[in-house]
Amino acid sequence: MLQVALQRRIVCCSNSKVLYLLASSALATALDAPPLPGWNGTFPCSGPRYDGPRSGSVFCFCQLAQNPACNHEPCTCPEGCDSLVKHAGSVTFKNFDSASGCANTEALLTIPRAYFSGMSDLKNHCPRTFVYVLAALFRDGFTAYQSLVRPSAVRQCIHREFAVSVRWLHLHTVCKGGSIDGMPNPAVAICGTMNNANDALSLAKQFDVQLHNHTQLQVPGEATFLV
Repeated sequence: MLQVALQRRIVCCSNSKVLYLLASSALATALDAPPLPGWNGTFPCSGPRYDGPRSGSVFCFCQLAQNPACNHEPCTCPEGCDSLVKHAGSVTFKNFDSASGCANTEALLTIPRAYFSGMSDLKNHCPRTFVYVLAALFRDGFTAYQSLVRPSAVRQCIHREFAVSVRWLHLHTVCKGGSIDGMPNPAVAICGTMNNANDALSLAKQFDVQLHNHTQLQVPGEATFLV
């Protein structure tokens, strides 16, 4: 089941990015999309234990994700640690940054409950199930967008590791044809389009191919750090 919360405005993270998170005075429920082929509805890979900083942006994401390494400690996020749209393996919240090129400029972020610093880290830890973990994220972001923003096709993007400041894997979802935080731009991110929830697995396979084909060369002084 997808849990959808009412919305309130709160602030996230030490980099002063402002996020609209979904918190909980009233909850409604809606059915998730059908399971992916060959997938039982839960994340098929466990991430490494989070042992990073106990404050700052990454720890805030860890607490928002309700990761076991962080969810028993007092909340350190300036905006509080209530999120969201809750899925089996992820949570979704609204990005305060607006998408451009969209009739509705709202944008979403979806993060796994398990800790991975980015796509390459996920690939290293879960080589056999990488596409299923990504597909679950895509599906969760897509279904959250349908409920929270509008029923429509979406563009989904993930920054490459060298182009992020918050090192917790996170998926951006905006309208089809929209842009946000320097994306789409193949130099710093991989992006694709979902027209319905059944596109999740094929999109994940496209991301896998692009990640494999991309040589991550970072020229000193030329990296752009984004959320």
